[in-house]
Amino acid sequence: MTTDEKVKSLLERVRVKRNEIQSAERPVWETHLSFSFEEISVKDRTNIQVVSDLSKLVDITAFLLTRSSFHSQACERLGVEMKFEWMGFPVASWIKDIQTRINQIQINNKKKDLDALEKKLDSLVSPEQRRALELEEIEKLLK
Repeated sequence: MTTDEKVKSLLERVRVKRNEIQSAERPVWETHLSFSFEEISVKDRTNIQVVSDLSKLVDITAFLLTRSSFHSQACERLGVEMKFEWMGFPVASWIKDIQTRINQIQINNKKKDLDALEKKLDSLVSPEQRRALELEEIEKLLK
């Protein structure tokens, strides 16, 4: 395999990864994303959709799991059945939204890595291969 063929193959893999990222960037949220450690408090709300600190998302998840666990233990001890919700949503929904946000953060990091890889690969493409790649792009547009 020639260097140009290898570069072309790697560039195609970068494009495939970019397409995967684009499809993962349209999340469906299950909660209203406005979290507070005090259920009735309007102050100190955290918008999960904009949090970029992973430790904060882990803290929120730990809080929810702790409250849910203690709620289950209390129900068992008292002999009652009650579902636990926080701010009107089940813990599973909060955790799903937090996981979605973590995935978004990781996707952004992958994008940066892909941009750097693509730049490096672009610098390795020979003039002949660059023309061939541009012709392929034009053919795709005309189809």
